[in-house]
Amino acid sequence: MKLMNRKEFLFITKSLVCSLFYFGINPLSLSGKSKDRPLVPLNTELSKIQIIYASFHGSTAQIAEYMGKKLEKIGISVSVKSIDDDIDFTACNGIIMGAPIHRGKWMTEAEEYIKKHSKKLEQLPFACFYTCMSKAKQPPSKDTLDELSSYQSAMADLFPTLSPSHIGSFAGVLDYDKCSLPAKLVMWSILSKNDLEAGDYRDWQAIEKWLSFTTNYLISENTLKQAKV
Repeated sequence: MKLMNRKEFLFITKSLVCSLFYFGINPLSLSGKSKDRPLVPLNTELSKIQIIYASFHGSTAQIAEYMGKKLEKIGISVSVKSIDDDIDFTACNGIIMGAPIHRGKWMTEAEEYIKKHSKKLEQLPFACFYTCMSKAKQPPSKDTLDELSSYQSAMADLFPTLSPSHIGSFAGVLDYDKCSLPAKLVMWSILSKNDLEAGDYRDWQAIEKWLSFTTNYLISENTLKQAKV
């Protein structure tokens, strides 16, 4: 029987890992101690992740910066930039992009950015997330669930080839002092409907959990891509 060489073994192993991610299974969760396990990428040497964000008042930007710091701590080369910054896509091999929901869909500037750079982004492993105040309602009401479902559908339409597990959703921050009068009225309506008050509803533990899953997916995709070369 012919033995597999290292390249063939790596290809098969990463194919299995990617298959697990495709079906929404995090390989790290197969261990009973996965909840206590820190964020550990498959191969930090192959990881150069670009985090891109669009933000109205800084809440989503802070989430992006938080993700960047978490990745740096485990030795991953990472850059965090706004959609207004110049980005060299050839310098990275994985993308995470985040923006808030506005008027029922991803922030317009973020959608326009995706369309403008679609050819470059299609060449790289990609994941995204959105922030919205409706996510802050716990437990969510039926109306809130319907609203969140509509957001997820809008994101799925924008990224038809992306697995739902690679589209993160997080609660944001509402600071009335940073909102214009029209924005205050809209947010007041949303908060009243969900029986919420102004404040910071970001769940950093949930953000880190999604980041762990997503980072391992991005790196496994890139590792598989390298094995095919």
